[in-house]
Amino acid sequence: MSSSSSAPWSCQVSIRWEFDVNDKPLDKVSEVPFGSLITDKSDVELALRRAQAAVLNPSLPAASFLTCSMDELKSGARGHQKALKFSRNVVCVDIEGPGIDLSFIDLPGP
Repeated sequence: MSSSSSAPWSCQVSIRWEFDVNDKPLDKVSEVPFGSLITDKSDVELALRRAQAAVLNPSLPAASFLTCSMDELKSGARGHQKALKFSRNVVCVDIEGPGIDLSFIDLPGP
């Protein structure tokens, strides 16, 4: 269901953890905000790429990706060279603003 918001434009990226590192369903699903609320549209792409890297590297703390640069993400720096090719855990994007109330869900993979 979609409804319009009068709040200024913002975006919240979250990760929905439903599966463990062996792709087995977790007993309890959790959706965790990934980073702070984004108010600059130009910051969204990097935030999404960071969240995708976190999901594809479940053996590392998700927070360790919050400060990765685009170059680090592309080169596999910071110890995530052995990333999964696909994850059933998802990156969620909630966008809100004047005339907008939108959510996206993505299954991370190449």
